[in-house]
Amino acid sequence: MCHIMMAVAACSGGPTEQMCHAGASVLVCPASDPAAESMAVLSSCIYSSDGSWDVVRQRGEKLGIDLKRLRKAFLKLPRPDAGQLRILKMAMQVMSYALREVHQNWLLSNRLGDATRRQDPVGNLTKFLSNTTWANSPRRPSPGGRGKSLLVRVVSELVQQRPDMPLTVKELAAAAGLTPNHFTTLFRIHAGSSFNEYLTKQRIARAQKLLLNPTLSINEIARLTGYDDPGYFTRRFHQETGLSPRDWRNHKAGVET
Repeated sequence: MCHIMMAVAACSGGPTEQMCHAGASVLVCPASDPAAESMAVLSSCIYSSDGSWDVVRQRGEKLGIDLKRLRKAFLKLPRPDAGQLRILKMAMQVMSYALREVHQNWLLSNRLGDATRRQDPVGNLTKFLSNTTWANSPRRPSPGGRGKSLLVRVVSELVQQRPDMPLTVKELAAAAGLTPNHFTTLFRIHAGSSFNEYLTKQRIARAQKLLLNPTLSINEIARLTGYDDPGYFTRRFHQETGLSPRDWRNHKAGVET
């Protein structure tokens, strides 16, 4: 119960030091937005703070706890110095950021998974993008902008899951309420490459996995990776790997045997 109350307090007030009724202090760092559920990181380092015994004693008296035993237990708690607390706070902030990212990616994966399982994945993606807050945000590129990097993560996640989808810069930009040039700039800033380059790499990576299955023909693999023209697929594959799909498959088969 103490931990739940500490998490709620941190999410509404930011990173803080919390002390339970017995005088044990912990650091608590929020890992979610105040408007969302109360999710926080609590340090496993339990310690006592200078001058906190008076508060502990008053609480112990109200709860009817044996003060001698309480003080003995209280004095056994470690007392980190300012430097140790500073390092602990930094570690807590890193952990809370990591937890926030994992949770956000999990939510995105679920939402994208629902969209891609329906009959019209491109149409559902358009609805998803157009109903999200970045659609009405400023049109000027913002490398550090949270919403913009979220947009790139959504698109990147979808491409990883469904590289066969017929996605284009024009369609994605329109769905997000951006110009094609603006979308291209944002994607390059946050992904390190253009959208088309990223899409091609994901398609070729998927093709390489499918080529390990000897029951699939080159034409089938081309279709499963988003290429309607097997000849064009073969040329793109050769440009990316230096081998044709058939030669790549034979080379892998020879290496494995």
